Amino acid sequence: MTDPEYFYLLDQAMEALENGHHVRAVAIADQLVAVRTDDATVRNLRAQALLNLKAAGEAFDEARQVVRLDPRDAQARMLLGMAAWELGRLGLAQEAFEEGIRLSGNDSELLARYAWFLACERGSKLAAAAAEEAIGADQESALAWAALGLVQMRQHRLPVARHSLRRALEIDPNDVHAQSVMLALLQQQGNDAQAEALIEVMGERPETEELVQEVRAQSHRRRLEKALLEREAVRNSVLAEPRDRRWFWLAAIAVLMGVFFFALPPPWATAGLLSVLIPLLIVLWWFWD
Repeated sequence: MTDPEYFYLLDQAMEALENGHHVRAVAIADQLVAVRTDDATVRNLRAQALLNLKAAGEAFDEARQVVRLDPRDAQARMLLGMAAWELGRLGLAQEAFEEGIRLSGNDSELLARYAWFLACERGSKLAAAAAEEAIGADQESALAWAALGLVQMRQHRLPVARHSLRRALEIDPNDVHAQSVMLALLQQQGNDAQAEALIEVMGERPETEELVQEVRAQSHRRRLEKALLEREAVRNSVLAEPRDRRWFWLAAIAVLMGVFFFALPPPWATAGLLSVLIPLLIVLWWFWD
């Protein structure tokens, strides 16, 4: 393969990766790696495409191969960290991120990715410091603001979390990290209408499918509970009014009967009161129950 052919294919692989055609990107990268096994650019591209395809194990091996070829490759360290994170190897992921940041001279993208990792997996104090450092390196990093918003939400500082997430979405309305955290925040606050509106904006995405289903289920449960409570309130108000009327008429009848029987001679008054009092007590007990 001549150099022009090689670099043409490399451009094609990069274009495929940028356009979300990850299978095509991997296929082209495979051809290029077969020709030049030590090309870090191609291997990093292949590792990124594999990560996007959720093939974390292969991506990890690819990034580790680049690190062996060039221990000072900061991008390979970042990809190694992301792949290790996907595999649940959090200690190795953190180490790779930190080494990548050091090798890159505090690259703003690496700082933002590291802050997001810490916000998801580590303590809030360390994550908040990393997010603020990432924002200091790049005020226009939606990912860094999303990381800060996630930390603030977990600290139950909901108003400031919402501010940070709004800032992230102002920078990039399609940032999936900010959208996901904002969705979780709206759900936590019970803002179902806003959450469902955000879901419509987000559209169908594999990485947010589980969260979207959870939010929709929670919204449905809350609507059902609200409907049941309203129905019970209406039922109680309907039943309460007739019952109040019954007590009024019952009391009025009791007074009239008492006056009538006390007006009779003593033997008849006692017999009449007993014949009425027992059924009346039964009726009173039934109403009270």
